[in-house]
Amino acid sequence: MKIFILIICFFSLFLSGNTIYKGDKGFIITEFEDGLLDTFDFIVKDHMKDAGNGFPSLLVEFTDSTIKEYGIASGMSGSPSYINGELYGALSSTWAFIKKPMGNITPIEEMYKLRKIESSSRQFSKNKLYTNFRTPDFNVFTDSLLKKFQINIVSANSSNKTYPVTPGHLIGIALIQGDMNAAVMGTITEKRGKEIFAFGHPAFGLGSVSLPMISGKTITTVSSNFISFKLPEMGNIVGTVKKDGYCGIYGILGEKPDTLPLEISVNNAKFNYILANSPDLTPFLFLMCIYHSSYKAFLHDKFGGFKTNINIICDSFTIDFHSYYTRREAPHNIIYDMYDILSYLNYNTDNKVRLNNIKLSLSTINDDPFRTIDKVSVVPIRTYNKSEFSIDINLKKYRGEDINIKLSVKPKRLKPGNYKLKILGRDNYISLLKNSGKLKYENIKNYINILNNTPRDNYLYIIITADKKMPIISDKSYPYMSIKDKSILKKTTLKYVNTIVYHDSIKTDFVPIGIGQSIFEILEEK
Repeated sequence: MKIFILIICFFSLFLSGNTIYKGDKGFIITEFEDGLLDTFDFIVKDHMKDAGNGFPSLLVEFTDSTIKEYGIASGMSGSPSYINGELYGALSSTWAFIKKPMGNITPIEEMYKLRKIESSSRQFSKNKLYTNFRTPDFNVFTDSLLKKFQINIVSANSSNKTYPVTPGHLIGIALIQGDMNAAVMGTITEKRGKEIFAFGHPAFGLGSVSLPMISGKTITTVSSNFISFKLPEMGNIVGTVKKDGYCGIYGILGEKPDTLPLEISVNNAKFNYILANSPDLTPFLFLMCIYHSSYKAFLHDKFGGFKTNINIICDSFTIDFHSYYTRREAPHNIIYDMYDILSYLNYNTDNKVRLNNIKLSLSTINDDPFRTIDKVSVVPIRTYNKSEFSIDINLKKYRGEDINIKLSVKPKRLKPGNYKLKILGRDNYISLLKNSGKLKYENIKNYINILNNTPRDNYLYIIITADKKMPIISDKSYPYMSIKDKSILKKTTLKYVNTIVYHDSIKTDFVPIGIGQSIFEILEEK
């Protein structure tokens, strides 16, 4: 008899989605103020076959006076919803500016499927990224940076406490911890042993992941005419988020997540961070930390520039990269370069690069060694038999007088024709190698060697390109091949670039910025 009753109860719970009717009453459990759990009543409006998430949900209207005043708040996502004394699912979505507080509930049966999800769905939900650092400039920077993830920045508090991890309490994904904290927060729907089901919607839709799962506490709920939101306090790591799927997140308590240590030193100040280690997220998080440390340490000083060194340790290689930057463009100039490096490593999926540690050092330069390449002139050449010619370069200084330098160039034998001369600095030189096909993106060792082996001193790079362009197919250059095979053309988008016929470098006592360009002609002597 006891076994029969147990089977009936389980069968009723499993089919709860089919036994709920319009007008049925229920309630959610969630934190609202000072980490305390509250219950809020609702009435079932109807079943939704697909509310835009790709799975059925339940449409409900809240009758509780508090929710009528505040509306459904961001951070309530995942709040366990009970009907007829049974857990139905997770409160997961609402709409802005609505006059009646209504929302959708994700069935718990859908959330159980998260255990088996492997692939990425890229169904980005509108989340808030809670952080304990939020200046106006940083807010603008991060809003543009995280637009693809539909994330807005909101201020929050952080602590070294561990809060209750039970249904209705806050749970989050820690993206940054250390001298700055940032996390996406939601609510626990169900706890089964060490298993945690939460959110009721995707965080980022990344599929199988290994992200830090943290506990949290609701300090208060902030009322807004747009969408109200919980103001949380971010706590300690309690486990690992294993799945980030179409209908929520799934985590395991006590399991250690995959993280990436980051150390940034600015002169004598040191900043330490722990980043979520994810190919999709790490580059953006790294940039946020650069912004944070540079803002805290030297953005307001009077120095003219700074030099950097970045050390990235991976499983099979190490990058030791350096560069110089002007102070007046900080921190965006360094951010662009660092993002370029990390994005390449993270998205080079064929090589399965795994980052283990990142160290970035910035040190200010007391003087102003930077010179902008203004214009370049070349003494005309009349014969390629005597291919030595001089180059005049005009350099502008941010503060101070212009400088003119002369170079003598002896390129190898050049055929008669039109040529383009470029005088540029180290960063522009590397960019030119990428765009010209000299640096193969599929060859990660080639890329690392270019970064590591370029001289640490200041160098001026001299590049001569032929006027005749060559095609690049699948990142391979064909300088002497005429493209006639149409089957090759169907496999790729054809790209034409200037052919590099000569390159050289000379050591200088300044840091060149920009690209000086000149077109000249070499004629065969009669």
